Amino acid sequence: MALETGGERRPYPAVRLFLLLAGLLGMDVRKDIHGVTLYGPVVGKKQGVAVLSGSFDSQKTLAILQTTPGYSSATYGNHTIHHWIEAKKAQEPNGGQRWGAFFNENTIVVSEQEAMVKSALDVLD
Repeated sequence: MALETGGERRPYPAVRLFLLLAGLLGMDVRKDIHGVTLYGPVVGKKQGVAVLSGSFDSQKTLAILQTTPGYSSATYGNHTIHHWIEAKKAQEPNGGQRWGAFFNENTIVVSEQEAMVKSALDVLD
């Protein structure tokens, strides 16, 4: 799956996310990711959240996240929200900031906005 712009083919953002997960975590996204829900309040804006369900190694994921620039974590209700900076995206308006949380052992919530992660967790709770 690719997006074609100006004669250039680039993978859809969700495909890039899957490839990143596969590379970093040693996952086979064809088997380990069971479902993905992407949604947001505004069409065409980077104001969304990804909810991934599947088989995840939370300890390995957290070990990798903890080595990223700007890593921090905070408690939100019964969950821990993790914050990091994606260095390659530092030129973005939000400085490449990302937030994510494990809702449970089979569900991950990720967004470029902390409020979107909190909102998703509230709905899932």
